[in-house]
Amino acid sequence: MATQYLWSLLAAVVALRLLFLIYNAVVAQPRKLRSTLRRQGLSGPPPALLLGNIMEMKRARDAAAKVAPVSGPPAAHNCGAALLPFFDEWRERYGEVFVFALGTTQIVHVTQPEMVKEITTCTSLDLGKPTYQAKERGALLGQGILTSNGPHWVHQRKILAPELFMDKVKGMIELIQDSSMSLCDSWTRLVEEGGGLAEIKIDEYIRSFSGDVISRACFGSNFSKGEEIFLKLRALQEVSSRKIFATGTGMRHLPTKSNREAWALEKEIKTLILDVVKQRDEAGFEKDLLQMVLEGARQSDLSHEAVDRFVVDNCKNIYLAGYETTAVSATWCLMLLASNPDWQDRIRHEVANVCQGRLPDYKATMKMKLLTMAINESLRLYPPVSVVSREALKDMKFGKLNVPKGVNLWTLVTTLHTDPEIWGSDSYEFNPERFADGVAGACNLRSCVPPWARQGLSGPPQALLLSNILEMKRARNPADKAAHVTGPQSPTTVAPRCSPSSTSGGNAAVLFGEVFIFALGTTHVVHVTQPEIVKEITTGMSSEVCKHLPMKTNREAWALEKEIKTLVLNVVKERDEAGFEKDLLQMVLEGAR
Repeated sequence: MATQYLWSLLAAVVALRLLFLIYNAVVAQPRKLRSTLRRQGLSGPPPALLLGNIMEMKRARDAAAKVAPVSGPPAAHNCGAALLPFFDEWRERYGEVFVFALGTTQIVHVTQPEMVKEITTCTSLDLGKPTYQAKERGALLGQGILTSNGPHWVHQRKILAPELFMDKVKGMIELIQDSSMSLCDSWTRLVEEGGGLAEIKIDEYIRSFSGDVISRACFGSNFSKGEEIFLKLRALQEVSSRKIFATGTGMRHLPTKSNREAWALEKEIKTLILDVVKQRDEAGFEKDLLQMVLEGARQSDLSHEAVDRFVVDNCKNIYLAGYETTAVSATWCLMLLASNPDWQDRIRHEVANVCQGRLPDYKATMKMKLLTMAINESLRLYPPVSVVSREALKDMKFGKLNVPKGVNLWTLVTTLHTDPEIWGSDSYEFNPERFADGVAGACNLRSCVPPWARQGLSGPPQALLLSNILEMKRARNPADKAAHVTGPQSPTTVAPRCSPSSTSGGNAAVLFGEVFIFALGTTHVVHVTQPEIVKEITTGMSSEVCKHLPMKTNREAWALEKEIKTLVLNVVKERDEAGFEKDLLQMVLEGAR
């Protein structure tokens, strides 16, 4: 009897504890976070229990889909109104900064430019990727670089980032050329089979092209296996997209049809990737992204299971981050050019002039200014990512807003990219000409202007990449300079109104004053001849500059440093010959090696 009573009591305690945890997660914690934000003047649509604002968002999406045009180019390129119509309504009602809820997840919507700039330029590890993404999209994203935070993210970025630097991307040009030619050949065959005319739905072709490039870059000679992985990931992505409005509701734990499909696909993808890893181990070294991920994982202090998870998750992340964004961007760009044949003709003419019948390479693409302008305009109107989301992993402050731990911040890219106050009255129109002077010259947003311009500094106009170098070179040659000053100016040349290299009494000081900005390539230089600033610079440089000069004290320090280094390395050499000793030196040696 007593035992049964104790078991009943224990069950009651467990049940109460469980109810308390559920209440805290579903009611108390969300209410506490919203209360903290409301005290700072933030408002937003009232959330429903458990679901938050999900049903309201779904109704707005369904209504927008019914009125969307079926065919033909849109009258205005406002994809934000089609994808996220509820934000337009809430923004009118609650302002640029407001709070809403996805299930129990509290989110602050931000489109205020200065606050957006502060959020997007924040480098603190306390502002990380939303934890709900790893939970809700675990099967799709895992714990790879797209969802990880803190030291785990730093470790993954250290391994992956060098493989995606521009120098490495340049080495992938041949892969891109091969896949591009294969794509064009397939379209040519369709046109020929149609008697010179064919209607081609390019979406799937572009996605396959993008996946093919990544398969070759990531898996090298195993790219056929990579294509199989790519198809499985596409299927998993489609299954995950059906659950977009179930975020934060706990539905991911239930064995629903879509969840079972996702779990099965996740298992198949993991098996396929680990099979490729096994084949790679048997075949030997191959220099590709997979090899770098493998080496980085195995050189870490991770268990065998953790190494497998690291490799699988980051292979999935590389695919998802690369193929979908590239494919979507390319598809929209082709659509915009097709609906604006004048720009299509201009770009075709530019490509023909630059390539001269050869396949375009990296250097050739850098010369295609009109194509770059069209791509920038396409990315502005149809960004591959419509929302940038972050989560405060600790209490943080942006502007005047104190953001409590656990609150998510969403910046609406679609809204910022088409705001008439930022981009002008034609913000919803396709007009690549706005990027003729680069991205900073395309918009009115103050945060897009270089820092020195915000401080009142001016200087000679800069050409792309070469900046003021050509101008300085012409100024060194008086005859060339005279010819440029008196002759007509080409729109693609920089008129030498001054010579940045003549730092004393030259035209630059006359035009821009004693303190002005010019550029050597991509390096920006501030020219200073104002006595007070010169005095401050020269008297303040002793600690940083004088330490490099061969003065007596410096020579003594360098000699002692060399002697100490020799002595320490001699001790290390003797230690290696004598064998193991358990002391601090041994610990340092093992850690370094």
